[in-house]
Amino acid sequence: MAGLPRRHRLLRDALQRWARLRRLGHHATGLRPRHDASACRVCARRQLGRGHDGSAHRHPGGSHAADPALHPGQRRLRGRRRTALGSAAQQRPRAARRVHRQGAHRCRGDGSPSGREEADAYLAELRDTHADAFLGFLTAELHLRIERDYGTATSGHGLFGYSYGGLFSLYTWLTGSTLFESIGAGSPGVAGEDSQIFAQLQEMGNRQHAAKLHVTLNERELLGDLAIYQNITKNTATVLHRLTSRGAAVTSAVLRETHVTGLQASFLSYLRACRAR
Repeated sequence: MAGLPRRHRLLRDALQRWARLRRLGHHATGLRPRHDASACRVCARRQLGRGHDGSAHRHPGGSHAADPALHPGQRRLRGRRRTALGSAAQQRPRAARRVHRQGAHRCRGDGSPSGREEADAYLAELRDTHADAFLGFLTAELHLRIERDYGTATSGHGLFGYSYGGLFSLYTWLTGSTLFESIGAGSPGVAGEDSQIFAQLQEMGNRQHAAKLHVTLNERELLGDLAIYQNITKNTATVLHRLTSRGAAVTSAVLRETHVTGLQASFLSYLRACRAR
């Protein structure tokens, strides 16, 4: 990687820092969504070790009477508090506890939409994503602004995307956009056989695009247990087979990563395949 331009090395370093934060998790980064602590089983358990005034107490041997800091009335209150909180945690629906464990938007019981409702709303938005409008913004507005403000080269531009970004990159390449010299699509989210990508393939016919296309997939997407990633891998492989059978300028790689960890490796694979000097 020593031969990479300075801007590519900066991008690589930024991606490595981002990957380290992802491995540390939300407790280190502070990215965990807020939730209703009063309805949360885990938060309820944490509160069991606190007095009615919020001060923490130790109970040697598990006995309240052994703690001289507690007044007898407080001990009785603590006992009732423990019972009430324990019952509330046990009575919460199993689905709500599962939502908390999975780090969902927030715990159930506060009037917010359930995880299933949010997922359905998200999928509904994906039915009409206006990729053509976004591509027009990139080529007609954003690129001109970058070129004007930063004095970029007039040729040799590249585009890279991962997951749904990879789906957009693949879409861009199939449109035949002439702005980009190379395009990288990491684990593109071709989730269904009715994807617009297959319609674009049919419209493309035997025409050849000048831009290079590099596609990466992750080993654990294919061999893992999640059906969505298996479908993405299967459909992307179908796209690759159809393109290579037509002699298109397409390269590909299978990386030893998961979908979550594969962003950095996918980007570096794209740089090696299409941007090496």
